[in-house]
Amino acid sequence: MKKGLIDKTTALRLLQAQESADAQAATGHMIDPRTNQKLTVEEACDQGLVDENDRQRLLAAEAAAVGYHDPDTGKPLSAFQAMKKGLIDKTTALRLLQAQESA
Repeated sequence: MKKGLIDKTTALRLLQAQESADAQAATGHMIDPRTNQKLTVEEACDQGLVDENDRQRLLAAEAAAVGYHDPDTGKPLSAFQAMKKGLIDKTTALRLLQAQESA
């Protein structure tokens, strides 16, 4: 990751863990290791903690943890609705639905 605070693989593993039903304590946010401040992925990108190259993948992982919102209305969407609107791909939607079922 940018500034060497955390490597790319670790950051992705941490956010992917939030998708898992086992990660019930996941917040859907990133923690700035310098300040312990809770940040969204967008805020982390804006502060230079995350590379722009990783933004979309990390945003998808964050949305899986905190939910999807319709970009037009701002209303919450289910994983199925997000897939239908093209916000996530079919594979991701199926993984999320399976995790919800097993939780």
